[in-house]
Amino acid sequence: MLEKQEIRNYIKNLRMQLAPSEHEAMSRMIASKVETSPEYRNARCIYSYVDFGNEAATKGIIAHALTEGKRVAVPKVHGDRMDFYYIRSISELEEGCFGVLEPVVLDPAGEEEALMLMPGVAFDENGHRIGYGKGYYDKYLSIHENHYKMALAFDFQVFSEIPFEDTDICTDEIITETRDIKTGK
Repeated sequence: MLEKQEIRNYIKNLRMQLAPSEHEAMSRMIASKVETSPEYRNARCIYSYVDFGNEAATKGIIAHALTEGKRVAVPKVHGDRMDFYYIRSISELEEGCFGVLEPVVLDPAGEEEALMLMPGVAFDENGHRIGYGKGYYDKYLSIHENHYKMALAFDFQVFSEIPFEDTDICTDEIITETRDIKTGK
């Protein structure tokens, strides 16, 4: 089995090779599946990453959720931790930590039960996730345990098995352009 860093390098390379039209089409398919899912339709609040570096795009999902009157919260990094803050528009974001768009207005999100759209470099069919190596989501979700964790990924990011630690937080579901994997976690 490949090591986590080897998988990170491999997947980041594949993502960067995606043509813009291919990335956009695959992201639209993922967004459509998210927006028609019962978890999304029933959610009053969406906690979502803001896509970066050819990740599955979320800005359209965020805009859609806001249009539907859902509350939306996005992350901001503070040193070694991450917190979520409500936004009312994509225009309330500016470049922050690691070049990722983060909220300008810091209105702390307080929902303990929300739909969490999670990023990641790689996933396996059991819900294990390889992130970027800082553990922000694992730390956050170890405290906020009741969010429904829906990971967004391209098909090539999902493996049958990946290395994981006991402290890693698993996803409840993985949505790709062609698959909807309920992990049972």
